[in-house]
Amino acid sequence: MSRELFNQPETLMLNYEKLTKSTRTMVATVLLMVFMALVVTDLFISFFGGVLLGVLLMQFALEVRIFFRHRLQGTGRPSVLIRSYESLPDKYRRLLRLMLLALLVVLVIFEVANTFWGGLVLGILSGLIANEILMYRQSRNPKAIARK
Repeated sequence: MSRELFNQPETLMLNYEKLTKSTRTMVATVLLMVFMALVVTDLFISFFGGVLLGVLLMQFALEVRIFFRHRLQGTGRPSVLIRSYESLPDKYRRLLRLMLLALLVVLVIFEVANTFWGGLVLGILSGLIANEILMYRQSRNPKAIARK
């Protein structure tokens, strides 16, 4: 009996023409919804993967800077843009980073920026801002940090 079942392809696969219009419409709608869910999932995975990679790269850069602190102190002069950025007060640097973060979020939402690369830069900026907040809290209350 099982051999007879495999010899008749109509019994294993549904014949698309035999389905009613409403069933075909439901199947097409379900397939479209599955495709849309996969696309959105891919965008989320790409975006948050970029954010995670950006945070990890920022942490790696900070660790490298700490490790090579003595070797990198006398190498080269920074560019004009970096010197002018470093001459800004902390309040304006923080505001500039937050504005860049907000601009990048808007660019990713409106699909002007790629989700992965936008997430990567967002991760780097988020790491910088989180590091700055931690350093600010540590400078305001060094005794509480030392107790932990």
